[in-house]
Amino acid sequence: MRYSALIFDIDKTLIDLEASLEATLIRTFDYFDCDIEPAVLMAYHNIFAQIERMHVQGTVAHGDILFSVIDNLLHVLDGLDLPADDFKDVFMGYYCQTVILMPGARRVLRKLSRFYPIYCATNANRDMQELRLHYSDLLPYIQDIFTPGEIGCEKPNLRFFKECSGLVGLPPADILFIGDSLTEDIHPAMSFGMSTMWFNPENNSIRRKQPNFIIDNLHKMMLLLADWNFNETPSSNYNNF
Repeated sequence: MRYSALIFDIDKTLIDLEASLEATLIRTFDYFDCDIEPAVLMAYHNIFAQIERMHVQGTVAHGDILFSVIDNLLHVLDGLDLPADDFKDVFMGYYCQTVILMPGARRVLRKLSRFYPIYCATNANRDMQELRLHYSDLLPYIQDIFTPGEIGCEKPNLRFFKECSGLVGLPPADILFIGDSLTEDIHPAMSFGMSTMWFNPENNSIRRKQPNFIIDNLHKMMLLLADWNFNETPSSNYNNF
């Protein structure tokens, strides 16, 4: 079938969250005229991986990932002469401006926006995400951003997806939801009746609740959505093409 709207997750789907945070960290150290040691970058990546695991396990909310990474990193940096509150303020200021996109994200949205209305759905703060999309030059291609602030709950609550469908003004079957997380994006969107595309750059396996499509890079999504007529449901794994 042909879809009438696309809804994208933002972090780790359109924006490379880990790389953006690392670049923000480097800019923050530079602001304080401090050299960032390789050990600090290694500590950052270890902390990020730990917080991500906790997020997947449900012990850290999506909206708390950023602050959890900063707080844990500041504990590691305790021996450095960096004022914690000032460090956080500078870090957050740079964070909204320092955006590293997933490869192909801007080109994909520019092309697909000619054929589909495009929306974003995120558990993060709306103002912050809007700034990040602005600095990454993605905002002109996006009709609206759906966040817990407007909806009143977070993904993976099915009500979040119901409200998204209502705000788009389409039945769920006419919407394709694209995201990187099976637990927060793909499975709940499927449960509500949306079609789904799992962005899976690490080529992880999946045993149940197969999404409609699996891609390992965004260019494949553009080819699929721009060129296929959806007279029949194509293979669930587009990585073979």
